[in-house]
Amino acid sequence: MPAELAPRPRVTLAVATSIDGYIDKPGVDWQSTEDWQFFSQLLEDSDSVIMGSTTYLANESRIKPSPNKPRVVMTHSPEFYSNRARPGIEFSNESPQAILARLAMNGSRSTLLAGGSQIYGLYLDAGLVDEMYITTEPVILGSGTIMVSGLSSAVNKLTLQGVTPLNQTGTIVSHYSVSKAGDIS
Repeated sequence: MPAELAPRPRVTLAVATSIDGYIDKPGVDWQSTEDWQFFSQLLEDSDSVIMGSTTYLANESRIKPSPNKPRVVMTHSPEFYSNRARPGIEFSNESPQAILARLAMNGSRSTLLAGGSQIYGLYLDAGLVDEMYITTEPVILGSGTIMVSGLSSAVNKLTLQGVTPLNQTGTIVSHYSVSKAGDIS
């Protein structure tokens, strides 16, 4: 198959959320070790990773770049991050479709969408998310960043594929397949 006709990578959205739907609260460490282990396995199983600049900056010290697993950081101002670019990390203001097409041309068959809420909204709006893993931590944050922002009128229907407990304190992972906006009946 010619590179320009390569199918886009399968996109897996992974997010950890509080029971009240927040994915981040500055200064509060609330995610379980078991969720980080689960996320690490999803990361290992993916050919590439896409995240927003806020997520990148919050996790920069944990990220271990590899030229074999490209990480695309979406930003409106890639030039602002030119001093942070290195093999395996790139900063882009391309559309979700353009990023996925380029990743596919470079051999990626699976992409992990690693945050944050605006990036989730962009990819869901464009109908580009195939599956979601939502870790629900047994905590109420009361405020913070919501799970998905920036959705237009697009609606994505989720079909539950399974629920897996991660620990004895109530952390669970819900796995969903995603129907595109036009597929909802």
